[in-house]
Amino acid sequence: MSVSLVEAVAPQVNAFRSAFKELLPLETCRIWSEQELSCIIMGASVMDDSFWNLEHLSANIKARLE
Repeated sequence: MSVSLVEAVAPQVNAFRSAFKELLPLETCRIWSEQELSCIIMGASVMDDSFWNLEHLSANIKARLE
């Protein structure tokens, strides 16, 4: 059975959205651009792309088949 990436991470995305809504209503987040919100959530490294290098992704993403 093939599962798309979107379907595979949907439970994690929903859990994040649910927890985030408890801190700050999602409608309030519209005052920030996508890049500003990414910086707030993930830190300033998202601005210089150092966060998205192969070494960082390899160290923090563990793929598994179920």
